[in-house]
Amino acid sequence: LDGVMTHFASSEVADSPLTLHQRQRFEQALSEVAASCLHPAWVHAGNSSTVDNSSAGEHDPGSLTWLRSVASSLGARAMVRAGLALYGYCLPIDCTDAPASHSLVRDRLRPVMTWKTRVIALRDVQAGDTVGYNATFAAQGPMRLALLPAGYADGLRRELSSANERAGGWVMVRGQRAAIVGRVSMNLTVVDVTGIDAARVGDEAVLLGDGVTADDHARVAGTISYEILCGVRTRPRVANRG
Repeated sequence: LDGVMTHFASSEVADSPLTLHQRQRFEQALSEVAASCLHPAWVHAGNSSTVDNSSAGEHDPGSLTWLRSVASSLGARAMVRAGLALYGYCLPIDCTDAPASHSLVRDRLRPVMTWKTRVIALRDVQAGDTVGYNATFAAQGPMRLALLPAGYADGLRRELSSANERAGGWVMVRGQRAAIVGRVSMNLTVVDVTGIDAARVGDEAVLLGDGVTADDHARVAGTISYEILCGVRTRPRVANRG
């Protein structure tokens, strides 16, 4: 038997009763393993949030301390699976019922994933011109817009769309924010480069990276950074056989 593992359902919730219950159930399972004269090399429990949410409470030694203890009782080594933290992110710790709890590593993580595309067209529009599907955005004055070859088919969430009544997401062009204008479509997105005088066709546009993070996308889209990162995908290039 190489290892025994479990996975916490509420690892990002401070002092979660469900986590404590799962620990007890896991300890029972480990007792059965030991009673069967099996000797696992590893005991694995938890993910990035388990590491982040390991501050000890009044009646709780903390998940990592607990994990080391139960692993040691079997002569095994403790193991956690760092998933989201490998990208430089961690879910916020829910401290609603445990205000003394805090994150151990989240504030020290730095995002390492960068997602870029390039400006493929520029266009000047005038007041009253509409942009995107269903004309949800109308220019209030002269604007300069850039077209990007990325959309929701690539993982750029449709919830990042903007309308005149609602701000959406943004990308970074030449180190400056360029707000998404109108609906994000399947494989095209329009951004506002009115205030970026040097913007040119061929410029890099950062969809995720310096100045715009998966947490930013998640906040606008009403989801978590994990879903944003897992949703990014590339379309195969079509070779030119002409």
